[in-house]
Amino acid sequence: MAILVNTLLEQARHTLVDKDKTYWVEDELLGWYNAAVLAVVAARPDAHAKQVALDAVAGTLQSLPADGLRLIRVIRNEAGSLRPITAIDMALLDRSRPDWHNPVNASEAQHYLYDERDPRNFYLYPGVAAGVKVRLSYSLRPTPTLVADLPTAVLPIDDVYYNPVLDYVLFRGFSKDQAFINNGRARFHLEAFNTALGIKMSADEAIARGR
Repeated sequence: MAILVNTLLEQARHTLVDKDKTYWVEDELLGWYNAAVLAVVAARPDAHAKQVALDAVAGTLQSLPADGLRLIRVIRNEAGSLRPITAIDMALLDRSRPDWHNPVNASEAQHYLYDERDPRNFYLYPGVAAGVKVRLSYSLRPTPTLVADLPTAVLPIDDVYYNPVLDYVLFRGFSKDQAFINNGRARFHLEAFNTALGIKMSADEAIARGR
């Protein structure tokens, strides 16, 4: 069920005791909400993701579409044999096949290589011809919600992240004025945000190991 952004912001104002928008103005609270959604997606790329069939450029180096935040997985070749594309270690390939970046113009890829420090780019092996299609999943950069969007805007990520997003907004709200606000409240909500995402990650890893 889609949750209105306004519902979350109203709950935040209730907790902040500022229903009349006296101390935390609309733009400010909305900015923290947008930062919260981005923080969730940065920690959990699968929270806002999609699959596409990408037209590869010639060679090994490939990039995500313009709306991409980070690669999740390259899945398969999209034509011909529909062969799966498996992940391999770049350092291992560098040692065993130091010429692997040389042009090959292959009609399909066998492996992909990815460095978390370069989240929008990845490599295919062997280097493919221009136009070869590969199916991949990637994390989308959330589109910021504007004040004008608020009457109909909904949470763009899964509803299970409602509470972490709310906790992040409250963390920023209670941190606004350290001389006026109890800093312990800010710390409490930041820890709740981090814990919620950590628990979700641990649960997912446990499920994956049990398969």
